[in-house]
Formats: sequence, structure tokens, C-alpha cells
Amino acid sequence: MVCPLFLNSGLLEAIGGNNSGAPGVRDVSFGNNIVEHSEVSIKIDKGSVGVLRRGNIFNAVSNPVLDLSSVEE
Repeated sequence: MVCPLFLNSGLLEAIGGNNSGAPGVRDVSFGNNIVEHSEVSIKIDKGSVGVLRRGNIFNAVSNPVLDLSSVEE
């Protein structure tokens, strides 16, 4: 299997807006990616639900996953 490789500040995002009650993005899959030399690798905002993260590899990454969908206001 060939994995996508994101170098030097690679970022995968699920951008669905700021309303968790009316999400703009549903059922996203981030799988089998390699991300290197980045502050954040996967960013999920409040308007995203059903985001699957599986088999990702993070090298030299400060914060692999920033999941704002689970943050209470």
C-alpha cells in the first residue's frame, strides 16, 4: 500500500463551520497518511462530525490532532 506523504507543514482539515448543532461536514476519513515536520497534522473544526482517523503516521509533529469538535463552549 502506498501512503500519501505530506512534508513541511502538511495539514489535513475537516472544515464544517462553527456550529456543532448543524454540521457542515459529515463522515470524513483520514487514513494511512504520513505527515512530517508540522505543528498540527489533522484539524477538525466544530462543524464536523463522524471524522475517522486511522493508520496515520506523524513524525516531528507538535500536535498530531487538533479536534475542536469535542471542545465545549
